[in-house]
Amino acid sequence: MAGVGIQGDECLYQQGVAIAKQFGQEYQFTKKQLRDYLKGTMSPWYEFFLDYNPASDISKTTCPIFVMNGEKDLQVIASSNVEVIRNNLPKNKKSKVKIYPGLNHLFQECTTGVPTEYINIKQTISPIVLEDIVDWLKQIF
Repeated sequence: MAGVGIQGDECLYQQGVAIAKQFGQEYQFTKKQLRDYLKGTMSPWYEFFLDYNPASDISKTTCPIFVMNGEKDLQVIASSNVEVIRNNLPKNKKSKVKIYPGLNHLFQECTTGVPTEYINIKQTISPIVLEDIVDWLKQIF
């Protein structure tokens, strides 16, 4: 669910650009400036995430996978992450890939996708997503 397919620093950079754009602003950092700012200020996990490129791990996956992203997800941009995951997934007839129109990072129906919008959305998760998960699980088992 909203999985990252690209290197961590690129994911965070795309996130910053997309969120700034929603606010009608231009992102103020280059990717190098963002890396330099985050290095040493974040937890060890974030430091790992900046350099982690999941493509090789994705290509080693042997079980069926349901790759899903919200089209309005501004934290993990569907257009760049889903395609990389799809291209690196081993061919498995039971795997599925879907981008949900109008849903954010939390798979909620939303207006903008900006993370500050999450708290004002009453929906926990779109019922369509839950139905798709159940249907997919029934197909693979």
